[in-house]
Amino acid sequence: MASDTTRIEILDQYRSISKKLKRTFFKKPNEHEALESYVDLAREWENLDLPAYAGLSWHAAAKCENALGNTVGEITNLLRSARSYAKNEVNNLQTGCISLEWDMLQASLISYTSAISKYKKDSPQAVALNLEVANLLRIIGKSDSAENFLKTALDHCVNGESLKIYCLNLLASNYIKAGNYVAALESFTEVHNILQTLPNNGENAQILMECEINRILLLLILKPPPQKLTSDLTQVLERYTWGDKNDDSIKNCQMSEYIFSLLESLVTTCQSADTSSLNDLEKKLWPLLNRNQRDLLRVLVQIYYL
Repeated sequence: MASDTTRIEILDQYRSISKKLKRTFFKKPNEHEALESYVDLAREWENLDLPAYAGLSWHAAAKCENALGNTVGEITNLLRSARSYAKNEVNNLQTGCISLEWDMLQASLISYTSAISKYKKDSPQAVALNLEVANLLRIIGKSDSAENFLKTALDHCVNGESLKIYCLNLLASNYIKAGNYVAALESFTEVHNILQTLPNNGENAQILMECEINRILLLLILKPPPQKLTSDLTQVLERYTWGDKNDDSIKNCQMSEYIFSLLESLVTTCQSADTSSLNDLEKKLWPLLNRNQRDLLRVLVQIYYL
């Protein structure tokens, strides 16, 4: 860990470089020289385990790259800056320290968004970076702020249905954590609709079954009146109300008879006045569900036992 004296000395170097960059009436600043100096300084700060200061210098290096017209270098240094600030934010969270110098998260997001803005609409790199930011926000306990980045990632999924499904599932998970069950249902329904256009292989069948279970749980939680349901969502519950095992949706997701019978019992139990068997159904379903589905099932049980 660097001493306070070392920090001040290196910060003075940063100020000295910045001062040289200021354009005077007679002299144009040397961007190449400044770029090299900022990069050397950033690496020195990284070696001293001072990611916040490294982030500051990487961001300054990105500005030099911009002035030189080097977009690739600008993006590279913006991402180094963003990740350095993010590292400092995570370190602060783990140690319980709060930075009084500047908002590390905000600085990180500024660098991330600046880098993302350099990519085209259909760029997979832009998708990956938005997902990276969303994951960072989840790690530091700010999942509620991840929604916009997940939506932006989705907007960049111009090509590639598998990537779009992945982003929609992440967005739906974020909605579930936030308690926005209507939006989660809409996201899973969009996943379902996309899957109808894809080959029914083993992987897609698994995703389709997870989507089917998610939609059942969400519909039972929301209890929307029949007149507000689309025909597709009406059919979701009817499959398990009338025990239609031969429905194409059941076949396509390759659902076992055991899971079907448990879901059928769950739907009929929630639709009846007698919920005495709900706890037993919860125990049987629990090991068959993923994390999101378990969260939804827990909410569902609480609702019907109030």
